[in-house]
Amino acid sequence: MIALSFDNATGQGDLAFDGGIVQGYGLETSIAISLLTWRRATKDDSPPDGMNLLGFWGDTYPDVPGDLIGSRLWLMAGKKINQESLTLAVDLTREALQWLIDDGVAESIEPVATRGTDDKLQIGAWIKKPTELASKWYSIWEGTIGS
Repeated sequence: MIALSFDNATGQGDLAFDGGIVQGYGLETSIAISLLTWRRATKDDSPPDGMNLLGFWGDTYPDVPGDLIGSRLWLMAGKKINQESLTLAVDLTREALQWLIDDGVAESIEPVATRGTDDKLQIGAWIKKPTELASKWYSIWEGTIGS
């Protein structure tokens, strides 16, 4: 698996390079894909103004019927950071990472959402593997979602 990297300061993701394309980091890359790929909105969602239901093109032909990749965190664009939006961010993060539990990669997931500096939403998660102590994946994503 090719490693991905994400730079919160620039808001950009890219392939990881270190004299060549970095191999490995499977769990980190899988988490980045799970959170940073835009999952298609449901018919009950209210996308931000000017946006349709969007979604990852790869979900059109999943290997497992009904399997979806990504998160619906993009739905938070334009929302004010308050307790309601922080709760929504936790729920959407849990939804995006649920496959880790379903596939036996993790025993538990404990998402966290906080208001960071400059009123940016920060999300992260404690992920406990079945045979290890919990790992903290914090500041996985940070972005401005509203004023």
